[in-house]
Amino acid sequence: MVVIKRQTAKKCTIIDLIKGEYVRKEGWEPNYILNGTEEISRLNILAVAISKPENNSLIIDDGSGQISVRDFENNLLLNIEIGDIILIIGRPRVFNEEKYILPEIVKKINDKKWIELRTLELKLNKKNVSEQKITSSFEEKPKIIITEPTKINIKDLILKKISELDKGDGVTIEEVVLSINDKTSETIINNLLEEGDVFEIKPGKIKIL
Repeated sequence: MVVIKRQTAKKCTIIDLIKGEYVRKEGWEPNYILNGTEEISRLNILAVAISKPENNSLIIDDGSGQISVRDFENNLLLNIEIGDIILIIGRPRVFNEEKYILPEIVKKINDKKWIELRTLELKLNKKNVSEQKITSSFEEKPKIIITEPTKINIKDLILKKISELDKGDGVTIEEVVLSINDKTSETIINNLLEEGDVFEIKPGKIKIL
């Protein structure tokens, strides 16, 4: 069994990126934005596309500020239109002293309430660090690569269980893990959170996006 480490996509605001210091690292260590004491090498942002200069670039706004998103080879932005609410998971980059986001995952969000929810979530996280630690220990666990058939089956089962257990206000991670009873379930839930398939509406409680 091979164990690898991967940076968690941290939920943040555009102003966190703009005001933070961009730190360049040597070798295989990832560059990151230093925002206070937090290092953001991989990010999770919910914002609105307000301008599209080219097919491979966007300007987004989340209410705290604006930043560009540039995709050089994956065509992730082709179907995004001005006014779309989008979830972006990616990495901060700098070119000519201008910060931008290099996307890994881009998803359209149809319900505008997700922006309100994300805003509330970020405020709560900043006010209550102790609650954030409940999930940080879970998020910092290394990813485990398992055989692909098993991974797919457990992932589908987890998504199905979340839908079944969610009565409208989300379901706790603990409930899902106990219902699955599989040692890889926590790792796969963490993967789903990072990839944007599942949304953490408050510490320890999740909902399908």
